[in-house]
Amino acid sequence: MRRQIVIMLLGLMTTLSLSAFAIAGSRNTNGHETTRQDFFAYDRRGNLLSTAIGGGMPTAYRWNTESSTLAASLAGGRETASERADSVMTTFYTYEPLVGCTGITRPDGRHTGYDYQGGRLSEITNNRGEPTNSYDYSLYDGNGTNHIRQTTHLDLGQHALITDNYYDGFGAEVNNIQRHHSPSGKDIVTVIGYDAIGRKTEQWLPVPMAGCDGIVTNVGLHTASAQTYSDSHAVMRYQYEPQSGGELTTTIPAGENYYNHPATVQKLCSDPSKAELCCRRFILSGDYKVKAEKNYEAGELDVVLSTDADGRRQWTFIDWRGQKVLDRRDTGSGMADTYYIYDPVGNLRMVLPPAASAVLAAGNGTYDARTDLTLKRYAYVYRYDERLNCVEKRMPGCEPIRYAYDRTGTKVFSQDGNQRQRGVWSFALLDRFGREAVTGECQNPDSVALAKKWVHVDTPDFAARESTLGGSGYRSNVNLGNVRLLTANYYDDYTFISALWPDHNLPLPTTSGLRGLQTGSINAVGNTMDYNTTQVTMMKGA
Repeated sequence: MRRQIVIMLLGLMTTLSLSAFAIAGSRNTNGHETTRQDFFAYDRRGNLLSTAIGGGMPTAYRWNTESSTLAASLAGGRETASERADSVMTTFYTYEPLVGCTGITRPDGRHTGYDYQGGRLSEITNNRGEPTNSYDYSLYDGNGTNHIRQTTHLDLGQHALITDNYYDGFGAEVNNIQRHHSPSGKDIVTVIGYDAIGRKTEQWLPVPMAGCDGIVTNVGLHTASAQTYSDSHAVMRYQYEPQSGGELTTTIPAGENYYNHPATVQKLCSDPSKAELCCRRFILSGDYKVKAEKNYEAGELDVVLSTDADGRRQWTFIDWRGQKVLDRRDTGSGMADTYYIYDPVGNLRMVLPPAASAVLAAGNGTYDARTDLTLKRYAYVYRYDERLNCVEKRMPGCEPIRYAYDRTGTKVFSQDGNQRQRGVWSFALLDRFGREAVTGECQNPDSVALAKKWVHVDTPDFAARESTLGGSGYRSNVNLGNVRLLTANYYDDYTFISALWPDHNLPLPTTSGLRGLQTGSINAVGNTMDYNTTQVTMMKGA
């Protein structure tokens, strides 16, 4: 089906006919496409009817023609008469005009209902119409308070957890009271205090109290808190810069022992003339090389100096993009620096722990992570492909782990150093709906075809099990050599039980309400998937 677009420009009418068009995507610094989302069709009101990301599974939408609210989303595309009923996962939605969503029905048939009073959510119900959560709102009630009561129903209304949140006239939460939550049946009360411009200045530790009716102040809480904790300072305190909008500078932890030992935060800038504020600049050269250059200039980096309650200091250096480039800690006998090195698009490429940064920051040369002994022993190294997927990760002292992705950006294969010596790769294949279906090891995956395909497995077909992956019933749309299956997961029904073990005498659970749910899994015992000794787990539906 082709779409026609009519464009009016300076009184001239032009008609474009498009079968599919992408209006969302991004490219890296070399101009290669990194992500793509195709939008295939719209209705006459401009509502999106179908879309797909990276050529993967399409998602279709149905809309209420009167209000243009979403009526259903169909993962897997449009369901037609020629398609099987299980070709899509459909979620239905209902709405009340000018109020909101009143119901969601998931693919397994379970329904969640939402009721409103005065335009505010009042109750959430489960598939049987029983309330699971309810909300009561009181605006300036008899006690002169504003509060919301949330009730979480545990079983058919017999038991419930009740929480009251009280608010001041500006909408700031001042009390959180959990009704009858303590072992003795008392309320558990948390009190929060603010300054004149609405910044939180204190938060008391939870205290069990009896007979709480209305707002509890810190004055009323003080005695109960001291008795509960045997401590006169069971409260967190916060201090800010004096001006309006000033940032947090001091946090005083709860407890008498910490009262005179606050945790503080200071905002500074880089300064190459001061050892504590000096930061070395590292520049990447290719995928593996890094060059130590001159220090950052004064004021080029933001620095946050944090001092904890024990007096331990930490400096965090942040660049103009908001990325941390250096974490410096005072060990008492010196400084321990951890550098973070990024590429021009902001991907983390190297992490230099103290053992590595002490060597590289003292030099002026170019270091190659493939050959430099210091980097091989201590550094973390990451490499990315043209679509900005991480294709290689190397931990300190280890061989690199390599990854391969399909067209949608889903990681399909991985290989560590030990597997490289054996000539095998780990794989994890998803089904059409993005659920993990099978994992295992294989040889010589087709990496060229991988980058051009949306890799997935089809619905299990047990007619010719010997030709499926490890006899699991799953077939992949990419070639795998010498497959060794480790796990297989099954969804939506229990047909796999009878297909794999025709003579079983297992009492199968109900077959209703399973759509979209995992129903079982099998795991290899030892190095092979022997269906006579494999481990089986079955999940129960509704």
